[in-house]
Amino acid sequence: ELIFQMLRDKNPDLSNDKKWSLINIFLKKYTLPYSVFVEQIVSSLALDGDERALSAIVSWMDNPEYRKRQVWHSFYVGRIMIQLLSSDPTTKLFETGVEVLNSYLKTKEFTHELGSFDSYDISRTIAQVIERDYDSGLKILRDVNKSDVLTSNQQTAIWLSIEQVDKDNKALIGKLYQDFVRPVLYDELGGDNSRIEARLTEHYPRQLAVQFGEHLAKQGFVNEALEIARIFINDSHPKLENDPDDPKGQSNYHLK
Repeated sequence: ELIFQMLRDKNPDLSNDKKWSLINIFLKKYTLPYSVFVEQIVSSLALDGDERALSAIVSWMDNPEYRKRQVWHSFYVGRIMIQLLSSDPTTKLFETGVEVLNSYLKTKEFTHELGSFDSYDISRTIAQVIERDYDSGLKILRDVNKSDVLTSNQQTAIWLSIEQVDKDNKALIGKLYQDFVRPVLYDELGGDNSRIEARLTEHYPRQLAVQFGEHLAKQGFVNEALEIARIFINDSHPKLENDPDDPKGQSNYHLK
């Protein structure tokens, strides 16, 4: 621990190759970084463009033993991924960030165990990818949507990320509608609200789809917005009746 702490603190200040040589001795024996200092050194090397460090990060994330002791705001899943995705979209760093994010979205740690508020952070990260590298972001949406059954976190990841892209970027939201939103709602689910509710079991993602329709309308995509409205006008949420805790219907938006 003391050696790696000194190495992290650049005492002595060694070249990246020498740092990796020392780190590699540890990883060959233990495989996973059981020291936070090892994680920090490897992340620093990765952000410096060291492909050995980038490969190590990918391999750690593919390891269930490593993933189970990570949380979204920890070293890896939170900070390093966002840092990689903040780099130039044409670089290996960004490519690795996308690879790691896409891999993480398929794990049970995300699909079933991540808290709902953390899934909101994930959605913002996906939206960032869509804005910075559209093809990579679109692939992420499509890959998540391939699941036979979408968990609550997956539903949120898809539809909140779509709703959170730059609403003033007319070309982007128009393309996103044609490439993903319409194919899902109409081609896959037939524009049938009952089928959509069976697929999107949480009302919040359906609400986000309607909000995306509002953004389309504001950017002049009136027909596209109406296509969304025609589906969700029959949505079961909110209920027509007043809720038990709202007998006078003060929060009943149907009445308003």
